Amino acid sequence: MSGAEGSVAGIGELRVKVMFTPTAGQQDVGALLQRLDAQIVAGPSNQGLYTVAAQGPAELDARARALDVLVRALEAESTLVRGVVREGP
Repeated sequence: MSGAEGSVAGIGELRVKVMFTPTAGQQDVGALLQRLDAQIVAGPSNQGLYTVAAQGPAELDARARALDVLVRALEAESTLVRGVVREGP
């Protein structure tokens, strides 16, 4: 593993597992992640899940709210995202 793939989640880092739709193109996924200021840091897993990370606040309650926003934003992209699973608070 290289760089970000081998790193441990930072204090202010939000992480989710994402399954993209079979028709989601690399360019479209890249544009979505860029809009969300997020990036793929691992994957795909055997189940087809990618770990997506984005910077978030360090304070726990604010992190939980930011994670909700990230999940909702990804789930809203139903042409690209099949499912989202939270990691952490």
